[in-house]
Order: sequence, then structure tokens, then C-alpha cells
Amino acid sequence: MTRLEPNLMPASDIDPARPLDTDDALADQLTRVFSHAELRQVWLLFLDHGHRLTDPIMPMDDHPLAPDHLLDTDDLGPVTFVRAMAERARMACDLVGAHEFMFMWERRGSGGLDSEDLRWARGLDGAVREMAAGGRSPLRAQLLLHDDGVRVIDAGELR
Repeated sequence: MTRLEPNLMPASDIDPARPLDTDDALADQLTRVFSHAELRQVWLLFLDHGHRLTDPIMPMDDHPLAPDHLLDTDDLGPVTFVRAMAERARMACDLVGAHEFMFMWERRGSGGLDSEDLRWARGLDGAVREMAAGGRSPLRAQLLLHDDGVRVIDAGELR
């Protein structure tokens, strides 16, 4: 079941005007919004042109077990699930007037990346790179929401 409201911390701890222009600022602010993981799901988050978290915050709990699961879409044809996620995120980013988007993978457990985390993060990274095809990628970061908060998945971990 999708949780519609994040595990919110007190509003006084959250600074909506704070630019999230470093990985440390990003992890700190999102840990203030999402205190810990509860479900296996993925969140689509947006940043405005000032690198501030903006609406909407979109949860999805029904992603398949494998990132290379094939979908047959009307507009893209047959594509992997992660490619469809990347394309839909870019479309949503444009639709809401955001500058960048982020994916936050939520699952119970430690902040270390397991093989499933890496398959999804690497698959999405590859899909976004392919989608951008030499242009600017609107993907700001991938994150992991775990039992103790949020961590940024470093680009070096995706190699």
C-alpha cells in the first residue's frame, strides 16, 4: 500500500527555502521530511530552479521486482520499466515546472546498498543517460530511504 504522507518530522525542522545544492544538504533535508523507511516503494521528488524541494512528492509502491521488466507503452513502444520511469519523470518534471527530479528508493534495512538496490539504481542511471543522449540530464540524484534516514547514492557506487 502506498503511504500518501511521508513520515513527517516537525514542520519547524524543515526549511522549504533551503537550497539543496549539495549532497549533504539534500540528505539532511530529506531525512527531516522522511524519518525512516516503512515500505518497499520509490518516491519521485522535484527541485525547482533554486534547488529547493517542490511539490508534488509522488510515491509508487507497485514497481516490479526487476528493473529490466519489459513494458509495451503506446508512446515509447516496448521499453524497460526503468526507461519508462525515466521518461515519465522527465515528462512530470516539465509538467510541474520543476528544474530537476530525484528518485528515492525506500526499503527497510541498513543504509548500505544491497544487490537489488544497485540493480535498480544502475538501471535507472543507464536509462537516464540514454534518454539525455549528450544533453543535460534532469536527474539530480538517486537516494535511499532506509531505517535510519536518507542517504545519497554516490555516482561512484553506480559503476
